[in-house]
Amino acid sequence: HAGLDIAGKAVDAKTGLAGGIAHTVLGGADNLFHHNMPHIPHHIPHFPIPHIPYVPHTGPSQLTDPADAQYYGVRNSRDFTRKVVLVTVTNSGLAEGTIKLFSILGASLVITGTNGTYINQLAQSVQSYSPTNLKPLPVVADLTKTADIQNLFTQTVQTFGKLDVLVNFANSYALLNITDPNLMASWDQTFQNDLRSTAELIQQAVPLLEQTNGSITNVATIAGVAPVAVELAYSTAKA
Repeated sequence: HAGLDIAGKAVDAKTGLAGGIAHTVLGGADNLFHHNMPHIPHHIPHFPIPHIPYVPHTGPSQLTDPADAQYYGVRNSRDFTRKVVLVTVTNSGLAEGTIKLFSILGASLVITGTNGTYINQLAQSVQSYSPTNLKPLPVVADLTKTADIQNLFTQTVQTFGKLDVLVNFANSYALLNITDPNLMASWDQTFQNDLRSTAELIQQAVPLLEQTNGSITNVATIAGVAPVAVELAYSTAKA
């Protein structure tokens, strides 16, 4: 990951390649992310986060599905109890895995995306991972619209009173190369979804995160440093 001071000293803002969130935010979750994203290089090192204390949960686990055994190794790694985490989601295993991890670590979650059915189902399914059975707050939002972003943070504060962590996953891409006649329309849409929305989310989140000494994680992609010819707009927006 690469650290970039985009939010001032009171806010820890980082951008990482897909998979990097495991060490940027949680640490020690390499097995989980490689299960969901097997094409990512095999080892993710542990990076402690000083302002998130290690306090193990002592209550019984609610994870009963054998498929969830991959989470057992990280459930005591950090305590996010009373931490409010907002995640912008896509239909990806990486985003879902991150939400599950924050849930099992006790966070109060806000999840947002354009597909209301999907994020409501995700909120319902993730609830069982929480040590205290906390259900994430689902907020439907088009993150290219300023009013929707404002409403997202308004609902977050009205429900939980604060914000501690912002994780930006939301993105879109189309398989178009430089000769495609639809490239420029796709280019504008991709930059709206992948770059401008992230910048505006950060801009509106910073005043809240300054109050909590919070953190921002932007999930990038290997295509940002190793561009793919048929993902020209996506690779450029994520660079």
